[in-house]
Amino acid sequence: MEHSRLFSRQQLHILSEAQEAGVTNGVGVPLYGARGEMAGVGLASSVPDVNMDANTLSKLKLLTEQFHLAYCKKHPTVPEEIVLLSDRENEMLKWWASGKTAAEIGIILNCSEINVKKHMQNVYTKLGVNSKITAIVKAIWLGLIPLDCIKFRD
Repeated sequence: MEHSRLFSRQQLHILSEAQEAGVTNGVGVPLYGARGEMAGVGLASSVPDVNMDANTLSKLKLLTEQFHLAYCKKHPTVPEEIVLLSDRENEMLKWWASGKTAAEIGIILNCSEINVKKHMQNVYTKLGVNSKITAIVKAIWLGLIPLDCIKFRD
């Protein structure tokens, strides 16, 4: 398929400049704040055929979220709130960070998957985040769960 149909003129211009600079590979990681803010991190390489498997991309997303939280803490736009999770929310968050799905957590804690998702939505709200990875990173950042809870799925 012709590139001009896939990309805007501005995107084609950026791709052309990247090609002229020798960039052949790259990845962009979007970052979204709880109040609609948007940012991104881009990494580029001149090495062709770099293989970014799902596990590597998960780790990259985790690192960029950590960077974003650290940046926001250093340059706050709103005062930081004290976050208090219920014991159940904290327990579910630890299981989630360990790589368990909502269905698996429901089985472990003897509750429904819908109940798990409801609790995790409450966690999102309390932490002021909108994704699982950001919730886990922020909970670790705030000392709500230990770093050793994290398990990457292969």
